[in-house]
Amino acid sequence: MKKSNLKRILSISLFVVMLVSLLVTAAFPVSAASAKFVGIDKTTQGNWEGKYGSEGYVIPVAGFPFDNLPDYATLDVLNFVGNSAPRHTWLNEETGEGNAPLLLDAEYEVNEHDYNGVPLMQPGSIFCIASCWYDNNVLTAKLYVGDTAKKVTLYLADIDSRDENIRKMEVAIFDTNNNVIVPAITVSEFFAGEYYSFEISGDVNIKVTNVAGIGNAAIGGIFFDPAEGGEEIKIDPPSNNENKPPVDNKPAEKTGDSIYLFITLAVVSLAGAVVFVSRKRVSSK
Repeated sequence: MKKSNLKRILSISLFVVMLVSLLVTAAFPVSAASAKFVGIDKTTQGNWEGKYGSEGYVIPVAGFPFDNLPDYATLDVLNFVGNSAPRHTWLNEETGEGNAPLLLDAEYEVNEHDYNGVPLMQPGSIFCIASCWYDNNVLTAKLYVGDTAKKVTLYLADIDSRDENIRKMEVAIFDTNNNVIVPAITVSEFFAGEYYSFEISGDVNIKVTNVAGIGNAAIGGIFFDPAEGGEEIKIDPPSNNENKPPVDNKPAEKTGDSIYLFITLAVVSLAGAVVFVSRKRVSSK
């Protein structure tokens, strides 16, 4: 085979391989994100310091946020239409004020019900306050924590419906291509405050969805700690709910499948280039 023909084969093959690579990347995106559900805590309530948030935290107090996001993380909490989610602070009916500092064991009354111990402690203080991000349909916490896994914990508290159990939510984690990583976890009867912990790496979307048809979705705080290599908690599929906003729960793409497809297409492309040049050489004789 002449050098000119060999160069032509190599040039065509390189072009085809690059083209196939671009097509495969677009058709079969590979996400580096990972997440697993590792724990529920129903006893700590608002007394989080010393147990959560050793590397950072965000407590969404309206007008006076306690934001201490770690350097490795970026976080945007969005409402259903993709705008920044509003923050709400509950009025304490015992004092008639919202942002007034309260002792953790002081009377905290909302809608004529006591929520003593449920509001989160203010960082570095002996006082507490009840607040949240909220949306009628779904909250999306767009979170990036880097390649090293971190423990990320959501604090969820149904502050204003103690006896009625108004809120019922589902928490699920997706990659940025909307592939499900952690399937939906049903959260109900959480007026006493509960922590849901996940070990996460990469770029994920944490979705908290209102499935009750009334009330709203709410997140009371997000806390960051080193990953502990906790055992994954298996999740039973939630029951169907016609009031739930539609979510695409397609499984995450398998990295291996994309690589094998790419190699196969590259080999086929190379063989096709060889045949093409060989035929052209024969026809030119």
